[in-house]
Amino acid sequence: MSYLRCYIAENPLYILTYGSLILGICIFLYVTLTMGIVFGAVFSLLPACVAFFVYLVRHPKYYAVCILIFAYFISGISRYVDIKPGVTFDVALFSLLGILLFYTAFKHISWKRVRTGLLLLSGGWMCYCLLLLFNPMSASAEAWLTTVRWTAVYMFVILLIVPLVITNIKDVKGFLYILSVLTLLAVFKAMWQKYYGFDATEKYWLYVLGGARTHIIYSGIRYFSFFTDAANFGTSMGFSAIVLGISAVYMNKRSIQIYFIAVAVLAVYGLFLSGTRSSIVVLFVGAAVFIALSKNIKYMVFGSLGTAFIVGFLMFTTIGNGNQYIRRMRTVFDSNDASYVVRKENQALMKKYMVDKPFGVGIGLAGGKAKRFTPDAYIAQIATDSWLVQLWLETGVVGLSLYLLMYLSILIYGAYQTLFKIRDRLLRGINVAIVAALAGVLVNSYANEIVGQFPNGILIFTSMAILFTSKYMDADIAAEQTRLKRS
Repeated sequence: MSYLRCYIAENPLYILTYGSLILGICIFLYVTLTMGIVFGAVFSLLPACVAFFVYLVRHPKYYAVCILIFAYFISGISRYVDIKPGVTFDVALFSLLGILLFYTAFKHISWKRVRTGLLLLSGGWMCYCLLLLFNPMSASAEAWLTTVRWTAVYMFVILLIVPLVITNIKDVKGFLYILSVLTLLAVFKAMWQKYYGFDATEKYWLYVLGGARTHIIYSGIRYFSFFTDAANFGTSMGFSAIVLGISAVYMNKRSIQIYFIAVAVLAVYGLFLSGTRSSIVVLFVGAAVFIALSKNIKYMVFGSLGTAFIVGFLMFTTIGNGNQYIRRMRTVFDSNDASYVVRKENQALMKKYMVDKPFGVGIGLAGGKAKRFTPDAYIAQIATDSWLVQLWLETGVVGLSLYLLMYLSILIYGAYQTLFKIRDRLLRGINVAIVAALAGVLVNSYANEIVGQFPNGILIFTSMAILFTSKYMDADIAAEQTRLKRS
């Protein structure tokens, strides 16, 4: 008996796997004989599902990977299955946090990595958003509770979790590999929509729920892959193109460099398929930041020439206007574009309305989504069309200033670390890629509501956490190199 106990203690995974297999077979046989083969097949999977969940609990890093992948697809899933993405993701995210807290009591988890200036900034921002619950202008606690998760809570919790599950350069590279695969799937889905058409559910969303109004327009069809909309899809592709394209420059293996560059090129193609003009700003701003931080004359010269050529091509020529995507992207530089004019007119109306509201109208009470809570409110009738404009309306000029101060502090810190502190070449290159992508996202946030969406917000917060914990990874790399030299 003591031998059996020792064997179980030393081989829990094998016991769990084979035990689940045997139990599944027994359940399949019993339920098939009593209720039929379909029920038998469904019930037989239950032990495997339980075993898989137990395995994830024992390995929080893999659980975090599953949550990241789930966040990437959750918007697409909700189009086919009647689920609430926010509530479902809440359960997954906070269960992971609970698991990590539980493990702290039984095994060592280095919480030192969590104590960063970024968490302090995020915590201060969350406290400000909490105080806005008592804003006299806010007419709905339900709106605050529903919306604050994207405004502040997700950011704080993810910044708390990521340093505990991404602890070394191998984990960071794993994040890039996962991002590359997810990007490929997103692009291929958009290509399927373009060349094979939309499925029945997507057509229902377009023609019955009104998506066609913004996705089938005079300039052509805007493809959205499995994202909430084309703007969300296009921005995500811009983010992936910058992160993977710049990281490729610093990869040690030629095969990985080629793979990342290929994915980045496909991501740019996906951005064009989305027809989201403002998302191209992510590429231009990201390229400019890369040029500034690269500390490489060759990259600076060729990068500057390449960026200037593309901007000049779009601004000062009409070449390629026969292509709907090039023609649409060219309107980014047209100050007379009808969509841009409408946005400026809306913002002029908002500016008058916000004169005496320094703390905003209340979280969740601006733009179209506010009609659910305050259908007759004046500000709910005006489209925000922008993450920064939404923050300005909901949290006031005070809140927007705090948010921009926090975001700019992140970029400045990341640039400083990259230029003067990080010694490992690969880690420094990934930091450059993240800072460049985050800078592009900030500028693009003036044109699109991108941070408060799956999966972009999750990718952005995860990247921020990597940026702030890279100093620990760099120290670990240096210590390992020193140890190897001595040995």
